Amino acid sequence: MNIANSANVLVSHAQGLGSANVENNGTLALNNSAEKRAAASVNYTLGGNLTNNGTLMTGMSGQQAGNVLVVKGNYHGNNGQLVMNTVLNGDDSVTDKLVVEGVLAARLPLR
Repeated sequence: MNIANSANVLVSHAQGLGSANVENNGTLALNNSAEKRAAASVNYTLGGNLTNNGTLMTGMSGQQAGNVLVVKGNYHGNNGQLVMNTVLNGDDSVTDKLVVEGVLAARLPLR
């Protein structure tokens, strides 16, 4: 699946993202609930490779932290942005996670 430069793909609830490879040139936003704050953290699985040339948001700004994106294949960050939520409150703080089971090759800003 190719997400074009100006495209926004908004995923609103827990689901597998399929086994296809994804090339993100736009915005891929997970746990994009209509409400500002989602009620609970959500786990997502992508069965293929993910190339991030755009913006990957593991949760919308201001939402509860704790979402997890598992990439079964490889992750290649090519100057794309990775936007994650976290709670700063000690070593056991809740945070969104990106889990890559394949090869991780990335050059990206993290915010």
